[in-house]
Parts: sequence; structure tokens; C-alpha cells
Amino acid sequence: MLWATCVVLPLLVTGCQTTQSRSLQPLVQFDTNLGKITLELDGEQAPRAVLNFVEYVEDGFYDGTVFHRVLQDSLVQGGGYTPDLEKKTQKLREGIRRDPDNGLRNTRGAIAMVHAPGRTVPIQSEFFLNVSDNPSLDQWQGDSPGYTVFGKVVEGMETVDRIGGTPLGPHTNYAGGQLPVVPVDAVVIRSARMMTAYNPRDLRAVIDAAEAEAQRLLREAEEARERAFRQKIEEVEAEYGKLTTTESGLQYVDMRVGIGPMPLPEDAVRFHYRATYSDGTEIADSWQSEPRSNPVSRMLPGVREGVLSMKEGGKRFMVIPPELGYGSEGVKGRIRGGATLLFEIELLAIEEAE
Repeated sequence: MLWATCVVLPLLVTGCQTTQSRSLQPLVQFDTNLGKITLELDGEQAPRAVLNFVEYVEDGFYDGTVFHRVLQDSLVQGGGYTPDLEKKTQKLREGIRRDPDNGLRNTRGAIAMVHAPGRTVPIQSEFFLNVSDNPSLDQWQGDSPGYTVFGKVVEGMETVDRIGGTPLGPHTNYAGGQLPVVPVDAVVIRSARMMTAYNPRDLRAVIDAAEAEAQRLLREAEEARERAFRQKIEEVEAEYGKLTTTESGLQYVDMRVGIGPMPLPEDAVRFHYRATYSDGTEIADSWQSEPRSNPVSRMLPGVREGVLSMKEGGKRFMVIPPELGYGSEGVKGRIRGGATLLFEIELLAIEEAE
């Protein structure tokens, strides 16, 4: 806690000497028709979410909104709908980036921001309060990261439990009237107020510092990848000779020249291969399992180009730029976008395509 000596009352802080400003850990209070809830926000670990939330509080956005979704024994969700279950759009902002891996977890009493599925979908005004521990909400769900926790309930957890235990039913204006998750009697946030002063500049300073650190780490990682790539190329060229660069941008050198025929575009081939990112991080290695067979026409453009100039029995090292590989998008959950790939491929046999 930031307070050195103080007495904290429900609506008042008195007799207090601080060792540092509470600006990064402000208190917010919801006054609902089922009771009050006091939140302590964590601007050190989740500065973007905290700044986003307190700006909505100060705009009066949450006043008159409801807890519109209740998953009993799990969470209560609010901050986006009016009592008639209409989406609130006045003063709704575009949204901010999520920071799910900030060290805070969806434990009982934690408050987190809501986001729609997807890796880059921003967070806006909606939040939820955890009625129980929900570790699954900290984890990636398909293409979506976990939910960004940004504070906790410090008073009024009994109010949260009352919301979590309220009678539920479907509502025609929510989820097509199919889900019995809406409180039968509206649970209204009558007001949301800051209980302690905060300085948005302090939060922005934490955000700026985090951005600068993230950029530094990205630069260092990129420099490390580039060094590893250059080292690998130097090692290959020292052993097999200088790489040839084609008009398309493919680079290759033969590690062993084959003595058999070259495949035709309509052929299939049986081969071993090893694929890595440019820094040497392995993607796949068929030498650890079984050879692969593919029609030449179904290979990546760079691999196809390289294979069509190989002879059966040959082995080749290839550098495949993104535009000849998986492109800027990559493969969801498997290959990162914009990646330069290193391939070692051994052409074992030419086969007739099915």
C-alpha cells in the first residue's frame, strides 16, 4: 500500500501522510441500487486500462449504466448498456490497446476490461468484476489474449456477490433474447466517482516509459535476429560458396548437387526439409520424423522455385523472403507474419502427381 499512516473511511481519507502520490493507484466508487463497491486501480501494472477507466468515470459515462451480464459464480459485467439494454454510445471512445500480460490475474474481486474476440480488437468501456477465481480468463483463447486486469475491489465485495446472485433471465435486446444472463431487475450504477485525486500525467508517464522500454526490447530482439541471420549465412557460404540470388528475391546455394532429373511443375516430389526463422528458431524438421510428399504446384512460391531447379538426390539451402513464403499475415497460430524463412531441403525422389 502507498499510505504510510492513515485511516481510510468509506468516503473519506483522513489523518494521512503519504510516501508517494496515490495518483497511480486511485480509488473509485460505484454507487449501485444493490450497494456500493470501492475499487483500487493499479496504474503501475495497467496504466492504459486505468487511464481509460478513470476518464470514463470522470466523463460520467458509467452513471446510469447497468450490470447487464451475470455469469453466476463467475463474473458480473457492466459499463456498456442502459437499463433498457441499449448499447450506450454517447461519449464512447474509439478504444485502447490491451495489456493482458501485466502480472495481474483474474482472481476473486479483480476488475478487468472486456474485449471482443481477436488479437488486435481494442478495449472500450465495458468491464467485469470476478466473483470467483477465473484463471482461464488470463489465458489465450484462440486468437484472443487474456483479459486485462487493472484493479481490485477493496470494499463492497458483498455488493458484488449480491449482483452475482440476482435472478436472471433473457432480454430481447441482448444476445437475441437467447441467453438467461440478464438481471431480471436492473442493477444500475447510479454513479461512479473518483474517491482520491489522481494526475493523468503520472499515468501517461508510466505508459510512455513502458512504450520506450518495449521499443528498446523490440530493437534489441531485431538486432539479435539480424546477427543470428548474418552469422548463419556466413557459415553456409564459408562451407558451400556464395548464395545465388534470383530475380524474384530467392537466395540459394547447393549443399549437394543431385545426379538425377529435375522435377517438372506438374510432378510431385518426396523430400526432407528443415525450416527455421532467420534467427534459427526452428519451425519444422522432417528429418526427425518421415519424408514428406507434395505436388510441386502446392509448395510455397520460394520453395517451388528452388525445387524446380534442383536435381533428384540434391540438397539445397534457401533463404525465402516473406513475399515468397507466408507473406505479411503468416499462418494464424503457426507462422508469424512477415517472416524470412531459412530452408534446407533434400530432394529424395520425383513422383507422379495424383
